[in-house]
Amino acid sequence: MTDINYLAVICALGLSLGLGVLWYSPLMFGRVWYRLKRYTQEEAEKLRGSIRPAYVVTGISYATMALVVAVLVAVLGLTSASEGLVLGFLVWLGFVFTTGLIANMFSERRFRSFMIDTIYQLACLLIMGSMIGAWR
Repeated sequence: MTDINYLAVICALGLSLGLGVLWYSPLMFGRVWYRLKRYTQEEAEKLRGSIRPAYVVTGISYATMALVVAVLVAVLGLTSASEGLVLGFLVWLGFVFTTGLIANMFSERRFRSFMIDTIYQLACLLIMGSMIGAWR
């Protein structure tokens, strides 16, 4: 896989994780997300105290996602940000949104909570696709 720009993958990963910090902060959707999850104050504090493993899994998952996007960009021969953007959207629509929606329908999660999460995932895939597509 010599066609993969690993620096672009790392930068796309960093931007996606940085967006996540902002996305789930009180500045954006953090308060609403916690309220929709119906966490009590005690549960929210407990969650914050034991979140480190979730951050590790999130980092590994998004690194895998960025690498897969890079492989798809290389295999498909994409060479622009707009082509990568379309790829990111199609990956989100075909796999992330659909499987997330199915899982949401069989859970007790509120739909608005699902939408906060899935639109963040869309933003990440758009970032990854456009950055990796442009930076070849």
